[in-house]
Amino acid sequence: MPLESRTSRYFKDLSLSFVKNPATDDLTTLTNERAITRSIRNLVTTIRGERFFEPDIGCDVNNLLFENFLDENSIDVLQSEITQTILQYEPRVKLDPGAVQVTPDVEGSSISIRILFRIVGLDADQQVLEFVFQPLR
Repeated sequence: MPLESRTSRYFKDLSLSFVKNPATDDLTTLTNERAITRSIRNLVTTIRGERFFEPDIGCDVNNLLFENFLDENSIDVLQSEITQTILQYEPRVKLDPGAVQVTPDVEGSSISIRILFRIVGLDADQQVLEFVFQPLR
């Protein structure tokens, strides 16, 4: 059965803060939209080879960012890399064409990334994830 035809009403991931829930004494969790949004952000910001025992998981965005010459071709490569990473490692979402938008800010030395996605099997509106990459000084 294809993933898109399945229906699921609940997604749950562990929070990476590893804070305990004071009522249950269990680790806190993220559910549904928050869980999937965090997962996508983690995929995009994880450098390939960074995860032990799963060196293929991640995205090469860090290697492509902040080159001396950021042109239209570089932006297309960034968008493609992010799109392919999400499609390969996050089966709970569906990306429409043009769902990943990369906008460079040359003056501010940053790159804004905007990702639009729908959660498969969950009756929710289209989700938007936005974040900014800035070089460390």
